[in-house]
Amino acid sequence: MYQEDVLTAQNGEKYITLTNINFKEDENGFIEIYEDVKERYPYVLSGDTAGEGSDFFTGQVINNITGKQVCKLRKKFDEIEYTKQMYCLGMYYNKALIGIENNYSTYPTNKLDEMKYPNLYIREKEDDYTNRKEKRFGFKTTAVTRPLILAILQQIVLEEIDKIVDLDTLNEMIVFIKNEKGRAEAEQGEHDDLVMALAIVYYIRNQQTFKLLPKEIAKTVEVDYSAFGINSYSNTDEFGSSIEII
Repeated sequence: MYQEDVLTAQNGEKYITLTNINFKEDENGFIEIYEDVKERYPYVLSGDTAGEGSDFFTGQVINNITGKQVCKLRKKFDEIEYTKQMYCLGMYYNKALIGIENNYSTYPTNKLDEMKYPNLYIREKEDDYTNRKEKRFGFKTTAVTRPLILAILQQIVLEEIDKIVDLDTLNEMIVFIKNEKGRAEAEQGEHDDLVMALAIVYYIRNQQTFKLLPKEIAKTVEVDYSAFGINSYSNTDEFGSSIEII
């Protein structure tokens, strides 16, 4: 449960944000927390939206100092609810860096920007006309980035498999194969949403600090076992306001 509030940015612009966010223990829930948030620790949250061959929206959270997987989200959402859940999860994990794949839809990234989420992943895109680098929110899986992020994940699996603790993610890895064309993907009838989200999270983590957060921006919200504990949040930062999401 959460409450939608209208806030005002420093430039007078009004925007919708989420407050009074409650999270309940549920053995059938869609969020698995393996390590609770730690004060001043930096986190990274990636997202893979439901697209071709999948009905699931996913999220993966890592502790950026240890590199350990600490939380997983997986559910058949609509885009609106998925975006709100990612907002809540990012705020809970100390305003984690969020990078969501934009291949099938830019809505989640676009909406997080509208809600003034304070820490969105930025990629560089070369403008075909000017040959200059332009900045864009969100992650884009391409013929160049896909093998790169999977190679990074493969290295983690080979050298630091203990950092991956979620059983659903590990099960997806078992059926993640190279097809007859040499493309790495899930076997027919299986899913690779969690694998791809985890690959993204390890790729984008360089935009998040690897050191403890300064005390003045660290999480100050009281947390208990039955709720996120976020009573109010006001972001007046203009970060990224001129960045186009495509």
